[in-house]
Amino acid sequence: MAEITLSCPILQTTDYLSYDGNTTFQDLIKQLKDKYSTEVVDYVQQFQNIRDKIQLEQITIKLHYIDDNGVKRAVGLKTHVKSIAEGKQQPRIYWEPEPIGGNIHLKTNFWRTCF
Repeated sequence: MAEITLSCPILQTTDYLSYDGNTTFQDLIKQLKDKYSTEVVDYVQQFQNIRDKIQLEQITIKLHYIDDNGVKRAVGLKTHVKSIAEGKQQPRIYWEPEPIGGNIHLKTNFWRTCF
């Protein structure tokens, strides 16, 4: 089996995960979310406007790599790992938990004056 490096600069982690021809990044991210569940939830909870008591499965992960020209390229979760890692000496993918959503408290009068 081939191996790919996944790094999370935010959590200061680096993992070396095996993959085969059918492995998607979603498969690898599931492993990482399970391994770092506490750290991921704690990181996301530090932001304001985040859902109360957010669950691990509600947190999305962004993926990217740096191409040969130094350009940051996004990677989709359903992308097969083999398609990105092929031809690279030591393929490295960066992942980061994405703080999204939340509770927004608006005054009712605001909506009445705008609409």
